Amino acid sequence: MVLEVITGFAMLAITLFVPGYFVSLAFFARKNEIDWIERITLSFVLSISLLPLLVLFENLVLGVPINIYSVGGTLALIVLAGLLTYLWRTSVPNPPALCRKLVPPVPKEDAVPIIPKLK
Repeated sequence: MVLEVITGFAMLAITLFVPGYFVSLAFFARKNEIDWIERITLSFVLSISLLPLLVLFENLVLGVPINIYSVGGTLALIVLAGLLTYLWRTSVPNPPALCRKLVPPVPKEDAVPIIPKLK
């Protein structure tokens, strides 16, 4: 009985915190980008919103039935994607230089203004 309660709380914590934590690591890879309380809050919010949406998407679009295996697999995929993105972002020494190499900046004369200038 006590073991089931402990296991239930552990699984609840894993489901509500871990996927969002790894996604927040993917978004904010450096420690000084956000505070620890913001990271914890963002972890809960991302977990609560992202996991059910992906499970529902799998069910409606891909036809995957909703059971413990599909939820666990989706949770594992979210964690793996967040972890790989975090590792990639921390291993690239200068991400802005890499981005400028992949997508060169547009000169001002070729840019289309978003807000037109008033005369």
